[in-house]
Amino acid sequence: MISIAAVTSLIVYGVLWLLLEALQLDYAWNLLIAGMICVVLAIFMGLSFPHYEGKTKQHKTIILRKKYWLYYALIFFSGARRQIFMVFAAFLMVEKFGYTAAQVTLLFLID
Repeated sequence: MISIAAVTSLIVYGVLWLLLEALQLDYAWNLLIAGMICVVLAIFMGLSFPHYEGKTKQHKTIILRKKYWLYYALIFFSGARRQIFMVFAAFLMVEKFGYTAAQVTLLFLID
């Protein structure tokens, strides 16, 4: 699954770079195209795959255990670290150093 996610990320960054650099599409068009693809995929997946009722009832609430507090804290900090490096670093490169969105996308593609 991790390999599939990595390949998908490479494909998405490549397509995004092509849309931004080669076709010179605006951000609004990129968001519209990505949103429409997501809607079409969601409808297709919802209609294509069968829905099964499980034999056991699933919990619909979050269950937190006191003894797992360290795990919860580490997961929280891992998510915060990812946000800082992926979102804020890219925003800083655009705002402070004048990179274009296509250049930042190309950097993510290389990474």
